[in-house]
This record gives sequence, structure tokens and C-alpha cells, in this order.
Amino acid sequence: MWASLRSRACLKQKTLQATFSSLGPLSGILPDNEKITIGNYLARRLADAGTRQFFTVPGDFNLALLDEMLKEKRLAMIGCCNELNAGYAADGNARASHGLSALVVTYM
Repeated sequence: MWASLRSRACLKQKTLQATFSSLGPLSGILPDNEKITIGNYLARRLADAGTRQFFTVPGDFNLALLDEMLKEKRLAMIGCCNELNAGYAADGNARASHGLSALVVTYM
């Protein structure tokens, strides 16, 4: 049983490594000596993927992430009144643009 759990954990780790390595290296994204945060990295990758706006319900648990995402000049934040409306807006945007859409909420 432990061997099975260990092999599944190794398989998940290899899958995650393959997923992140397929995103490409960070060279070319970062100038020398610049530190990157998760929010900054996500914002840059979303913009590189063609997303031009993201839908959000700002809250106390996602303010740091939103601050980093707002630094990306290629992305525009569209605030929504609740999570359901934000989800519908992101879904509609993805369908209309035939591309990627992003949704940032506190918790659901």
C-alpha cells in the first residue's frame, strides 16, 4: 500500500514538473537582479497567453495578489459585485474571444 501511494506521489510530482517546464524558462521574462513574486509571474504568463483583462471580486484574502497583477500593464482589472457574476463574466469573455480568461476571487 505504501509503495502504491509513493509511486502515485512521484507520478504527480513528475506531472507538475513537466507542466511547469512546458511553460518555458524565466529567461527573457526577468531582467537581471529582479525578484519575481507568484502574482507577478501569473500576471505575466496570463498576458503572454493573450489575456487582456481579468475578472475579480476584491477581498481581504486576494489583495496582495491583485496588487501584483495590477502592475502588469497589459492586463486590465474588471471588478464584479459577487463571485457568481465574476464567473459568468469570465466564462462569457472566454467564449466570445475564443481564448483564455481569468477569474480572481477570495474564496468560494
